[in-house]
Amino acid sequence: MIYDGIITRSVINELNSVLIGGKVEKLSMPSKNEIYIHIYNNQKYILNINLNANEARINLTSKVKTLPLSPSMFCMVIRKHLQNYRINSIKQYLFDRIIFIEFEGYNEMNDKETKYLIIELMGKHSNCILVNNNMKIIDSLKHVDDSVSSVRTVLPGLEYDYPKTKVSIENTSLDEFDKLIQNYIEKEDNISRFLISTFNGFSNFFCFELLKICNISKDVQIKDLSKDNIKIIYNEINNIIQKIDSNKIDIKNEDNKNMYLDFTVSYTNDFSINKYIDEYYISFEQNKQINELKQNLTRNVSTYISKLNKNLKIVNKNLKECEKLEDYRIYGELINSNLYRFSNNERYENISVENYYNNNNLITIPIDNTCSLSLNAQKYFKKYNKLKTTYTYSISQKELIENELNYLESVLFNTEASNNIDELSIIKQELINQKYIKIQKKKETSKNNIKSEPIKYTYEGYDIYVGKNNIQNDYLTHKFANNNDMWLHTQGIHGSHVIIKNSNNNNIPDKIIEFASNLSAYYSKGQTSSKVMVDYCLIKYVKKHPFNKPGMVIYTDYKSIYTTPDKHEEYIIK
Repeated sequence: MIYDGIITRSVINELNSVLIGGKVEKLSMPSKNEIYIHIYNNQKYILNINLNANEARINLTSKVKTLPLSPSMFCMVIRKHLQNYRINSIKQYLFDRIIFIEFEGYNEMNDKETKYLIIELMGKHSNCILVNNNMKIIDSLKHVDDSVSSVRTVLPGLEYDYPKTKVSIENTSLDEFDKLIQNYIEKEDNISRFLISTFNGFSNFFCFELLKICNISKDVQIKDLSKDNIKIIYNEINNIIQKIDSNKIDIKNEDNKNMYLDFTVSYTNDFSINKYIDEYYISFEQNKQINELKQNLTRNVSTYISKLNKNLKIVNKNLKECEKLEDYRIYGELINSNLYRFSNNERYENISVENYYNNNNLITIPIDNTCSLSLNAQKYFKKYNKLKTTYTYSISQKELIENELNYLESVLFNTEASNNIDELSIIKQELINQKYIKIQKKKETSKNNIKSEPIKYTYEGYDIYVGKNNIQNDYLTHKFANNNDMWLHTQGIHGSHVIIKNSNNNNIPDKIIEFASNLSAYYSKGQTSSKVMVDYCLIKYVKKHPFNKPGMVIYTDYKSIYTTPDKHEEYIIK
């Protein structure tokens, strides 16, 4: 969503309709770039001021984030100066994303005074500045000195310096508009570029909608605009501003991505821009949080998988070398049994003897000619014993690595399949419990209050449950299910544990098993395949894996079925 001057104008109109005369009850800062102003004006409102670069905005909000244990310095300053004050006005500066909120109240001497909170929504340069009635800066969220900016200084004690902005369309007549266009013709640019570079508050999305309403191509060059075109554009801009002021607007939504105001509405609308922005950014922040957590978990698990694959490669290389261990034992035995046939004083490059392990066929044994044959035999026995130890260790290591890889790949699958913050938090807690994530801060403790239920289906009188992560898989299989319940899982690929509850202890019909197998295939890595093999058996034949990691099992007495993945969404119990 593009939060431009047009959106700002619409938001401020709504804020003026509900907040003027309201009393400031509380001020707080959930993060270093967010401010909440709690206001009472016949009912309670929370004004959200967000100064993060990609989310800079001001709007009423319904969601309050958790506050830090101790307030920031700026938070304490605005509490001191604005607590219990009333809001007199909320104004937009020159149609830009700069908002002046005027507060009126009484100081410690019981004298009435006026103060202003100036919100500058300027991307990474966004700021919130508290000034007195003489426009002297009391404090600001971000202090800007000469080392930061050579254009404008923002420091306590200085007079507020208005930012250098473009032209305000509201202060521009038709003749002035036409003159600005004529001065711009030599740049050989289109009308959108002219509007954005010349006037405050215009974005690409707004210009696109404006020109569409005016029936003028967005690619038209300024030099090709007629006088009538110029007049149409100017009048339509002012018409749009009037519509905003009369709330004759709606929202356009393209695939929940490109969202902007619709100015084709001809009647007064009850649409609330503040409510929409609040819902949009709540969803935006949730998705951002989900994506960040997902990326962090994926990166963490992938790092371990990469290390394990390197270790597995080394182990396999050692096992490859161990393929000759029996040859070395045979060499040693054959040399010892044939010592009488060779001279102790002579040095050999190799010797050929009958191999009684292979029908007495001749075998050529390499010999180190720097030492005797008996010493060569000892060397071969030493190599054999060393490789035997290496083989035993490598076999056990390979099993451990493969089990750990199997577990981590299941965690990676669960992470990639999840789009819910609670589910991802459970996966994170699982990795913390298994020591794959180290807790660096004491406050980052176990989140036992996180609740995430398995997916429940009801089909033909049977309840069917699907785990969404290893914790849920463990719970369903080892705690929730009874011995006569049916357990299903895709064969050879990572996926969810599926449980068919058999409350009556009857034979479960094939139709139910086929339905549950569809689910097992869908909630697995084989989701996009046309046919997937699914194993099923009674719960009593499913045991915890000796590796003892969440979600890992061994099972016997099973049958298999080829099935087609299907979510069967209509049977989900919400």
